[in-house]
Amino acid sequence: MEQTETSNESEKRGRSSKQTITWLVMMVVCILVPALIAHGSLSIMLVEPEKSSKAASVVSVGQDPIKEQAGYIIWNDRYSDIDTEKAKNELKKMLENGQDEAYYTLQVTSDQVLVMMAAKPGWKKRCHHHPVSMYLLLLEGSFYFKFHSSKQDKVLKPGDHSLIPKWQPHAEGNNGSSIVYGILTITPVHNRFNLTEYLDESECETSAFPAVTEPKLNVSEKPLGKLLPKQWTAQIILQPFSKVQNDTKQPENPFFQLSKGTASYDSDKELFMVYVKGCSYGQWWYKIEGEKTFVSDDGKSWQQKEMGWKLPSRNWTDPGSTYIGSSPMNWMSKDIYVEWWKKKYQIASNWVWLNRKNGGAPYRLMFSVPPPKTDQGDPENLAFFQMYSFTYLFNFEEGFTDLSSSFKPVVDDTGFVCGNPYNYELFNWTNHFSATALMTPVDFHHNPFPTIVNYHWDEAETYTGRIFDRSQTTTFFNNYNWYDNAGTVRCNLFGRWPKDQLFSKGYLLNTSESTWVTSCSEISVDGVDIGQQPPWWPMLGDGQIMGVIKKPDDAAKDWVSPITGTNRTVAIIRELFPPSLPLYPDSTNLWTWYDYTDFAPKTGPARPIVFMQSASSIGVGTSLALADYFDFVQLDNKVRARTNYQLDLLEKYCGFEIKKYVVPSDQLRPESFFPLINWGNRK
Repeated sequence: MEQTETSNESEKRGRSSKQTITWLVMMVVCILVPALIAHGSLSIMLVEPEKSSKAASVVSVGQDPIKEQAGYIIWNDRYSDIDTEKAKNELKKMLENGQDEAYYTLQVTSDQVLVMMAAKPGWKKRCHHHPVSMYLLLLEGSFYFKFHSSKQDKVLKPGDHSLIPKWQPHAEGNNGSSIVYGILTITPVHNRFNLTEYLDESECETSAFPAVTEPKLNVSEKPLGKLLPKQWTAQIILQPFSKVQNDTKQPENPFFQLSKGTASYDSDKELFMVYVKGCSYGQWWYKIEGEKTFVSDDGKSWQQKEMGWKLPSRNWTDPGSTYIGSSPMNWMSKDIYVEWWKKKYQIASNWVWLNRKNGGAPYRLMFSVPPPKTDQGDPENLAFFQMYSFTYLFNFEEGFTDLSSSFKPVVDDTGFVCGNPYNYELFNWTNHFSATALMTPVDFHHNPFPTIVNYHWDEAETYTGRIFDRSQTTTFFNNYNWYDNAGTVRCNLFGRWPKDQLFSKGYLLNTSESTWVTSCSEISVDGVDIGQQPPWWPMLGDGQIMGVIKKPDDAAKDWVSPITGTNRTVAIIRELFPPSLPLYPDSTNLWTWYDYTDFAPKTGPARPIVFMQSASSIGVGTSLALADYFDFVQLDNKVRARTNYQLDLLEKYCGFEIKKYVVPSDQLRPESFFPLINWGNRK
């Protein structure tokens, strides 16, 4: 699509290609699609004693001054019983004297504070958070919490307990007809005059700040364990590892272009045939008979050729494969519910997804490692398909079809077309969103990571110098990775403003499940710091729409594409990524599918479906290559509560100093500054 370069786009060309390319590598590590995941429920506001005194004192909790009766201060070097009955009587007196809420300090140590609280019926506290963690044990009455991650209030009854993590937004109140009493544990000890910070109401509203939930794999669901039929035929979409490399003549094979075709198999005849039509040029027929491979460009004249392939078996999940679990493929359709299988190849993994809703038929393939040669495969890998990094199979049916020149493809019901015949624009990310995904690594030992992404990119001219106005946080959960007993991994990226004081930066925090210790490392590749990138990142990698899935004009009203299981419009986009030697010295492909249903008519954002980096390097970042997306919500700029939580982690574990990143607003002009990559000759 031709675009007229604006002054802003001209300014985007100010950064070096090396920095842009290096970021594209690391974007897979911390992509997209993190919210503050607060484990447990929410709790309430608090106070902390100022000094040892039994006299009444005024305690300011946020903006609400209240009276508090100080209790006994016991330090770590002595033991003392706690008289809760006495505390309850004192609290009752405070309420009788006109207070709606009251607090009584029971004990203070160097690590925590114990407080008994009471509140009258009808008492409420609007949306707020605390700079400490609070644990509530309810003794009497009925108490509720309201928070953005649930449409229903969390109600506590006597004996119930709840933990509100530090900085968790919530509202609270007494929803019963009697006084509530509870014990609060505050950790760590904090100035009691600064225990509550009030927030915009949107921080606690599900409608303004919708909850996202990390996707799950059903690991207890047993695999179907079926062999493929003795005869089968399927249509295919093939996505290559790379485009044609610069200074290379047009290959006499389809392995460098997005292609579509048909595959057919007959185990009794020991025959496997594939018909491929390239989206850029040419068509080919491949035929494997036993140990021999034949190639044709017209389906009539066949030439034997050594391709490094052997006849596939009926078992694509042989004893060398590992079953991980089952789940929907992504957010689009519940009718595509797949088993996740991986098999070790060299030090990486090949992945197979089998559609349980279609009897365990193959639905998708991913090959992490390129073939030995661009035109020759490995007999130990799956014939033909190994030449492509990413393949979709659909309309899978029993029965063999002779894919010779007399073969006429069935009526195309998929909606797939090559190129961009509708002249769709290349998408931009929305500036503020949360998303979830299953992120799949390249290396064999690790399994998919449930992932939450939070992305915020402020382009306003009124920017005030807050570094979190341009930040991205990706949280990886280790639910299905038992290999290294890892815990939660967080990736914090910061976007650059066009001043030296505010440069791109990235941090990776890793919390060990076994030791509970958190480590931090800065993210860089070849000495270049990796930070957040702007919403127009697809332009940076010379993004191009290579194919579209769209409902045909003459399709039935209830039409759905067998590729996606929906009637939605999808753009298949190729980004150019850094080289992978020795086969691809120029570049490799990143394939990403986006829902354009709302984006094309400009009624909403483009929504991510899948993101796959070909020939991803093991040992770079978290070695992630694939993201399958689930939840996606746009956020208002008012939603900012998680900023404090992120800052705490960075200061504690990374030695992060916010003052080094904040400059007066009159020194900043957040104009666009990222370049388009000049790749020279593009094919």
